[in-house]
Formats: sequence, C-alpha cells, structure tokens
Amino acid sequence: MKARAVVCLIMFSISFSGFGQEVRPGQYLSINLQPFSGVSNKVVNPPGRSYIQTSHLPGASFGLNYLKLYANSLAFTTGLNYQITPVGFKYDIEKQDFDLPASYTGMYHERIDDYSVGQVFVPIRLGYFLKGRKWNPNVFAGVNAMFITSYELEYSVTTIDDQNTPHPLFSSYLHSAQHEPKLGLTYNASINLSRVLKKGNLLSVGLTANLSSATITEGDLYLYLKNGVESSTYSDKGSYLGLNFSYSFATKKSSLTTPPVRENAVQKTKSSSTMVYAEFLGAGLGFTANLDQRFKKDQSSGLGFRVGAGFVASYLNLPIGINYVGTGRRALEAGVGYIQMVNLDPTNGDQKLKSIGTTTLGIRFKPVAKGFGFRVNWDPFYTGNGMQPLFFGGSVGFYF
Repeated sequence: MKARAVVCLIMFSISFSGFGQEVRPGQYLSINLQPFSGVSNKVVNPPGRSYIQTSHLPGASFGLNYLKLYANSLAFTTGLNYQITPVGFKYDIEKQDFDLPASYTGMYHERIDDYSVGQVFVPIRLGYFLKGRKWNPNVFAGVNAMFITSYELEYSVTTIDDQNTPHPLFSSYLHSAQHEPKLGLTYNASINLSRVLKKGNLLSVGLTANLSSATITEGDLYLYLKNGVESSTYSDKGSYLGLNFSYSFATKKSSLTTPPVRENAVQKTKSSSTMVYAEFLGAGLGFTANLDQRFKKDQSSGLGFRVGAGFVASYLNLPIGINYVGTGRRALEAGVGYIQMVNLDPTNGDQKLKSIGTTTLGIRFKPVAKGFGFRVNWDPFYTGNGMQPLFFGGSVGFYF
C-alpha cells in the first residue's frame, strides 16, 4: 500500500511538470512537520512462541530549516529539527498460562505505547525543482546528522489474585544501543509538491522516507509464565515512512528575478552591525543583557558573535557564542555557544563553576537601518546529564 502511494505521487508529480509557473530562486526559512510510522522496530520471541508482538505507532519530527534555491533549479536545505520516535509493542495472554484473577475469563491484552525517544538532528539535503502549473514537483535526498542520546526505559505490570496477592506479569528494560551520547547518520529522501503563495512564500506537501543501518533502541522483554520466565528482545533502527508538510517564508529573492538598478539610483541605506538586546530564557538560561556584533561593518547579516551577562537563581551567567544571521528583515539565525555559570552563594553547597553548551536556531526581525529588533529562538542546551531539547527564548533590542 505504501509503495503504491509513492508510485502515485511520482506519476502525479510528472503530470505537473513542464508547465508555466515555477518557484523563484532565493532564500527561504521553512517550518517543517513530518508525521510518520516506524518500519524498523521489531520483537524477537523464543521459538514457537508469539505472545509479544510489534506495534507500529505514529511518531513525528518538527523543526526550522534554511532553504536555498538556485537559478538552475537545484536546492539545498539544512536546519535544526527534533524527532520523537515511539517505543511500542503489545501482548495477548492466555489465562491458563498465567496467574490471572478469576475476573479474567478470556485473554488479557495490553498495548504498551507510553514511551518515546527524542533526538535532535541536522538535515543536510540536496534537491531539484521542476516547473508546474500551480504545484511544482521537487525531490530531496541527503542525510540526517543525529545526536543520539543515552537513555533507559523501564516498565512492569503486576496483577492481584483473588487473595490480594501480587503476581508479576510483564516487565521490560529498554535502553539506547550506545551507552554514551554519539553522532549518527540516517539517510532521507522525499518527493513533494510545492505551491507559490502570496509574497513568494511556499506551501509544500509530500512523502518522506528515512533509513538507518544502526540500531537506536534495544532491550529485553519478560513474561512471567506459570512454568517460568520467557524473554524476548526488542530493537529499533529508527527507519520510517511518513508525510512531509512545510511552509517556507521567502527571505531574499534571487537577483535574476529583480529589475536592474539604474545608474542614477539612490544608494541603499547602510545597515547596522551592532545590536544590544535583553533576552529572557534562551541561550542565557535566565535573564541576560547582550551585545551582538557582525564581523562585517555596516552589515546586519553574516557571521558574528554575542556576549552577555545575567542571573538565574544564585548564579551569574556569562554567555558567549558565534552565530550566523541571514539577509532580509526577517532572517534565519543559527549559532553555537557556551555559558560559564558562577555560583554567588557558597552556602548552597553547589559547585563554584558550571559550564553549559548551547545551540540556537530561530528568527530575527531586523529594521532597515537603525531601530528596534526582535528574536525568537529554540535553544537546546547540553550539560553533564545530557541534552535538554525543549528550551526556548525571546529577545528585544535596538540596532545602532
């Protein structure tokens, strides 16, 4: 069924090729959502037994990406995304095989769907766009650089018999295949249809496939039978098939689509390369005052750095980082950084110094020249206990 859907979408895409309107070359900032179903999780039971079965549960990934479309219809995209991969299995138990209460007259059924594994990944993909009447077919392929964290998942089920005596029924112990955080690669391909909306923005829908050769999650499952304990194994490589939805904001059009500047045209207003801003949460963790500076003079885009100072609880936070800001008044911002936390209260028994790594992906709203600017960011940070992915921040400041 899934193979038929892929073939149908390919034929549908081909039927749209070769006609009028096309996506304009330029830079885009994309919000992506991919609901999917895992295809690589499996349960291996003892010979002759099939109590525990694989359950394919829905997962999803979402993120913020940068898209560059060239005049020759080639495209490149990258960004920062978060993937939620469910852990699922189910079992059916015959009453005569277990110490079940008398109230169970038939089979005992349970579906385990309470657990999921979250991973941050950076997509690196190349694509190609075709012309279409209203929808422009396109294909992308590449890799996902995934930050595989270390984790453990435990679950158990106990029944109570008619004498109120507890009996273990089922237990599981699942964990990451690697006991230390590591960087892994998965392979991704998608076929999409994109439509040009007002202001040159894009709406895209399609199918996506993600393939992995390395195991992400593994572990053991136990059933406590009357005549002993039976164990099965669980594993998942993280491969999936899913849908792809994205909305892309046009941030800078190609020079091929804009009229040439006349010789007597007025020179462009110089942009400010310096911003002072106050940040709440974000890459400063608390409330911080920051200086942001581009390396190029009179440019509000390109490579630069930020330094700041602030407080959270009894700590003085000193964030510093390198970042990149895209062009246009609404621009992509991405960066990495480091926070030195200094404990100002020696009576709390905590260590004097702490170090935290940070990453930033977001949108920066800039004035034409000088004036107020705003930032909205996703800022996962890293400590000795692993990564904390669900952390966000906002800023308001002034360019001068």
